[in-house]
Formats: sequence, C-alpha cells, structure tokens
Amino acid sequence: MKIMIKNDLACIKDVLLTALLSGLFVAIILCLSLGNVAIVVPVVTIAVTSAFILRVLAVDEHRDWKHCCENFEVTVKQIVVARYLTCLILLAFSLIVSVLMAAICTGVCTLLANVGIGGTFVGKIVGSVQDPTLLPSALCGCALALVMIACIMPLAFKQGLSAPVRVLPVIFSLLVLLYVIFSQGIMAMGVQTSTFTYWMQKQSGAEMITFVIAIVSLLVYVISCTALSRRLAH
Repeated sequence: MKIMIKNDLACIKDVLLTALLSGLFVAIILCLSLGNVAIVVPVVTIAVTSAFILRVLAVDEHRDWKHCCENFEVTVKQIVVARYLTCLILLAFSLIVSVLMAAICTGVCTLLANVGIGGTFVGKIVGSVQDPTLLPSALCGCALALVMIACIMPLAFKQGLSAPVRVLPVIFSLLVLLYVIFSQGIMAMGVQTSTFTYWMQKQSGAEMITFVIAIVSLLVYVISCTALSRRLAH
C-alpha cells in the first residue's frame, strides 16, 4: 500500500505549478466577484482536489491497478484503501493550497487598503477574514470534496478514466461555485433566506452545519471505500 501511495503522490509533481496558478486564478475571480475570502477556501479546495485526482487516475490508466494484485503480494482491499488514503492526502494538500491562495488575496487587499486603493470593496474582503464562518467554510469544502471522491472512485475502478469520471469533478465544482454565487447574489439584495450560504454566515448555523456535514461526509467516504473493496474482491 505504501508503494502505491508514494507512486500516486509522485505523479502529481508535474501538475503542482498548474494547480497553484489555477487556484490563484480562481481565488482572484472569487474575491473580485463575491468580495469574500471565506468562499475562496472551499471552492479552491474542491477544484484543486479534482485536478489532482484526475491526474492520478490518468496515470493509473497506464499502470492498470489490477496487475498490482498479480505482480505483488497485495489484495484488492489494500489497493482500494491505498487509493482512498491517497485521496485524503491530496485533499489535505489542496486545503493548504486554498488557504495559501486566500492568504495571498487577503495580503494583496490589505496592501491596497493601506495605500488607499479599492475603498470599501477591498475593506470588505479584508474584513471577511474575521468572519467566524471562515473555518466552518473550509471544513465544509473538505466535506464536499470527500463526497465527490466517494462518488468518483467506484466509477474509476469499474470503468477507468471514462467520460463520466472525467466530467463528474468538473460538474461538481461548477455546481458548488454556481450555488455559492447564486446564494451570495440573493444575500447581496438583502433577501432573508434559509439557503446554505445564508445559514453559514450565522455562527450557530455554521457550527451546526459543519458538524453534520463533516460526520455525514466521513460516513459516506468510509462506506464507499468499504463497499467498493468488498465488491471488487468477489
């Protein structure tokens, strides 16, 4: 399992720069369009995680994971668990990237505010860092990424890097982004709603939804891993 995880992590080296640049691009667009750093972290986390996982699956097309069982003393369960552990590591790294992108945007906006550029808009972005929903927002981004991975892995092991596997992360990321933008737009008009984003901006709602989503997403992830390993073993 350790060898498989090391090989998975090694194959993302050549896409690190691309992931960093694309993450920064998404972060800038979100800050300019929504004026909220809290939104940057979950969206960038999901986007970067998707890019890493697709890269790992693309390389795996040439290796053929089934041959690992034939050539090495490993079971199907170990192969599946190793891939899910790899995804967890990639998710953690994606979270670090997203926090770094948010920090860069905040630093630039702080600098602009200090020299009198940007006015209240830049001040709003800097102020959003103090929002109590920043941490819950990051955790919910990770939870959504876990659910995405739990949906992708069974398809990847069954069909390889087929069209659904390639498209699913992109669709998932776009849906999350569109929902966030739509919810922010409603809130900007002063409409009181019970949407996810509105609730997340309330401290009690942020704490509750973070706890619920975290537990549910972890259960979905574990169930996906367990069910896939058992199905492939037969």
